[in-house]
Amino acid sequence: MRRWIVISVALALLAFVAIVLPPTIPYLYRTGEENGPQDKGGYQAALASYAAVLKPGMTRQDVGSYLDAKKIGYTQMGGVDALGTPTVLVKIGEERPPLYCSENYIYVAFHFNPASGILNSRSRAVGVDTLKELTLFHYYGGCL
Repeated sequence: MRRWIVISVALALLAFVAIVLPPTIPYLYRTGEENGPQDKGGYQAALASYAAVLKPGMTRQDVGSYLDAKKIGYTQMGGVDALGTPTVLVKIGEERPPLYCSENYIYVAFHFNPASGILNSRSRAVGVDTLKELTLFHYYGGCL
């Protein structure tokens, strides 16, 4: 009787592994090049297109007005750069996340120098912050 229990448990475990493991294998052995170099070039092209229009020294308000006029959605996130000034993020892509995360978004990040070196009382950016630089920013979300 005990022998049948051991065999049943072993078969159940084997069936579980056969069903669950195959879909996870691509995540376990990824090289980071599934999306191909063309996507990396596409991200650089998107960054260059924004950098051609939005130059360092522009105010946050000017950058926001440009994005609004072009109907480009954006968000602001603090803590992206060392100054802690909220960074404007425009989503330009999405890649397969690493095994331990559920999201991997690619943004063009607009970094600003804070006006007078400070943030306003609500820790939000003020419209006269000046654009410092544009970079690519990967955001990994839903990580363990």
